[in-house]
Amino acid sequence: MNNVDNLFATVSEKVFEKPVLQLPNLTLSLSDLFLVGIIFLIAYCIFLIFKFLMSLQVKKNKMRKAQSKTLSQLASYIITFIAIMSSFSAVGYSFTYLLLGSTALLVGLGFGLQQLFMDLISGVILLIDKNINYGDIIRVDIPGVNEKMHGKLVQIGLRATQFETIDNEIIIVPNSKLLSSSIRSLMRSKGSSRFRVHIQVAYDTDMDIAKKLLIETILNNEKTDKTQDVTIIIKDFMENGVMLEVRFWMKELFNSEIILSEIRFDILRLFRENGVEIPYPKRVLVDSNYKN
Repeated sequence: MNNVDNLFATVSEKVFEKPVLQLPNLTLSLSDLFLVGIIFLIAYCIFLIFKFLMSLQVKKNKMRKAQSKTLSQLASYIITFIAIMSSFSAVGYSFTYLLLGSTALLVGLGFGLQQLFMDLISGVILLIDKNINYGDIIRVDIPGVNEKMHGKLVQIGLRATQFETIDNEIIIVPNSKLLSSSIRSLMRSKGSSRFRVHIQVAYDTDMDIAKKLLIETILNNEKTDKTQDVTIIIKDFMENGVMLEVRFWMKELFNSEIILSEIRFDILRLFRENGVEIPYPKRVLVDSNYKN
């Protein structure tokens, strides 16, 4: 029996303890690789349990699905980092050599990677923050960019955030720029947001007829939210006419620009059919050489 045990121990030592991977200051055997695999398997199971708990919160309506996805992504980063550190410790790797050898390199890289570090920190803040989430339709006023960015938030990464525009384009914005930008979220708990359309009418227009036609236009559009009130106000008295503002609600936020265009087309058509004049500047040219 002792001979069998000794034989098994000898075979086990030759097979499992034989070096299979050589790294600087580290030698990995088959048993070490097996141990690392076990650590990552446990980490993966912990991540699955976390995702399951998040899904339960979503089913109980205690958390939005977008928030659950954001927290799951952040948890995956943290669990992966802990698994890597635990694996190095389990195989006996000392970080002393790594820190001593890379101190000068890290100091030099620190100055050149300041922007990257800012993006990473901003990414963690965005992942933890609950103000914006996956699937939100937002408008971003990025400093230095003339045109405001309007799109659907599809991914928040550690370095950059991705948006999908109405043109099916993916725009990647560094997290630090996004965090310092003015952000307007169009997503609300009730699923609709208020929009405005401006139209100018002549001073002699019957305002009751104009209001009736504007409300009719909004109610006839199938993309507008009929559960919310439509408001018509006089925005200002202009040089050529009265500026009216139509305030209404829409649930279709991603294609809002197209819907707003459809509403403007309908307003023009109804105004022309009912004789409501839309004024425009008129200039009279006089010949200076003309004499009566």
